[in-house]
Amino acid sequence: MKSGWQIFWLATRWATVAATAAVLLNLTIRHSSELSNFSFDMAPYWLIPALLATSAANLLLPLGWRCLLHAYGHTIKKNSAIKLWCFAQTSRYLPTGLIAVASRISLASKFSIPKSVTAASIAVETLFLIGWAAAVCAIFIPSTFLPLVFKWLLGLAASSGLVLLPFLMSGIGAKLTKTNPLKGDTSTRRHIHQAGTLFGASVLIRTLGIVTLAFAFLDIQGSDINLLIGASYAGILAGMIGITPAGIGVREGVITTILATQIGIGDATAFAVLSRAWEFGAEMLFLGAASWWDHKKKGSAAERQAT
Repeated sequence: MKSGWQIFWLATRWATVAATAAVLLNLTIRHSSELSNFSFDMAPYWLIPALLATSAANLLLPLGWRCLLHAYGHTIKKNSAIKLWCFAQTSRYLPTGLIAVASRISLASKFSIPKSVTAASIAVETLFLIGWAAAVCAIFIPSTFLPLVFKWLLGLAASSGLVLLPFLMSGIGAKLTKTNPLKGDTSTRRHIHQAGTLFGASVLIRTLGIVTLAFAFLDIQGSDINLLIGASYAGILAGMIGITPAGIGVREGVITTILATQIGIGDATAFAVLSRAWEFGAEMLFLGAASWWDHKKKGSAAERQAT
């Protein structure tokens, strides 16, 4: 039987999906005549910094997860952690999205990392990312769209959560592992803070990727940047909470709804879909690079052993 918290969390996720669908449907009906209006202004040179920023943001995520594993007392090589994380991440597009979690737990067990520890690290990673995404939303969504009082409340909740999370890791680990794997020593605290910093850096660097990707395809102005970043991370945040795999539909709906207020529903829809395709392509490219690097490292190690 599900607990009251599980029922509340499930209801919240379904409510997020339903609310997004309702708002987007209403917006589409009111502005249906604008859907075919696109103002794409291709500037391909912006794709280079967009790719660099997206790749750097993707790299920092598995490194942050690796720090969490260290905090729980388990080590894994950087190249192995990157490949494992990337491979599991791509499966989040499959039904329920839980396959990504199961995949990472299964792959990590091959490196002698207990399943319960991997589950605890994923839970903490998710909370860190939700906190950073909420903080970005609070900073960048204009008060004309989100009232100032709600921006302050969102920012306060996000910052409080990020500050308290390192202290809550022990409880999360204890609940999932039936023990307390955190020692609480200086090394443990250092790894936790490193993880939070890496996740935060990934979120901030990804904002550069979002902006440069928009410059590559849309005719946007400097005044659009705040809304662009805020809308993108509001979509990411809603997608993380929503029930659909990888937040498909929910994320795009939120981005479209917010951006349409300033750049029109046609461009907003196009950018929402384009940013998803870009992210998926970057993940596949990053996974290929990580697999190649891991294979190269293993080959070099084998050669050294042979000599």
